[in-house]
Amino acid sequence: MKKKLATIFGVILILTLISSVYAWWFIFYIPVTSCVDTDGGLDFRTQGTISITGNITGNFTDYCINNYTVAEYACSQDMGYPPGVAGLIGESCQNVTNATMCYQGRCI
Repeated sequence: MKKKLATIFGVILILTLISSVYAWWFIFYIPVTSCVDTDGGLDFRTQGTISITGNITGNFTDYCINNYTVAEYACSQDMGYPPGVAGLIGESCQNVTNATMCYQGRCI
């Protein structure tokens, strides 16, 4: 159990450090048993849905926070890290190449 918690906290720390480099900001992240993302990870141009199991189980779909910011659900393993964490990441669509606004959970 201690090793699993250490792994989860390590993934959270790595994701937090990466988010500071790429100007993402985490709205939340949670430990999960399994996580599958229909858009394959951090794809701000495609609306996707994560399906998670664990203490919280369900499906969560990317959405627009406002006209210029997308809320992107993602699984840690889709970003090259060990599985076990799901998160909601905010990104300004103005930081996405050839996009200016958010529409139906994706940057266009």
